[in-house]
Amino acid sequence: MESKNILLKKKEFILNNYLSEDELKSIQPTKFLFLIKDEIEALLRFYSKKEIHLMINTVFEKDLSLSLLYLFCSENIDSDSKSDSKSRAGVKDSKINSNAKNIVNNVDDLTNNTLDFISKNLPKKQI
Repeated sequence: MESKNILLKKKEFILNNYLSEDELKSIQPTKFLFLIKDEIEALLRFYSKKEIHLMINTVFEKDLSLSLLYLFCSENIDSDSKSDSKSRAGVKDSKINSNAKNIVNNVDDLTNNTLDFISKNLPKKQI
């Protein structure tokens, strides 16, 4: 899998800049997942969580549980994408509301114009 390259680069970066090999193996699983959060987000666009779990365990030689990865994603990653879709939905709702206001204004204008037309063009009652 070529996507392992992302994880391999991250592993190399972590080992060169932050942790030793032993520290990386002994780091708490949740802290480790926060270290690679951006890579997980990128991989989630193309792979399932189960596939990402397998990649992480093989590249980093860790024994993370699948349930921990699911929990981490649901609390830290999926909520971001949901809030993005909610904000997009809010934009659509505001557009719909403004269109509805325009339609109501147009109906009111049409009613006023129609009443003006009728009052000017209908014959007056003769007494």
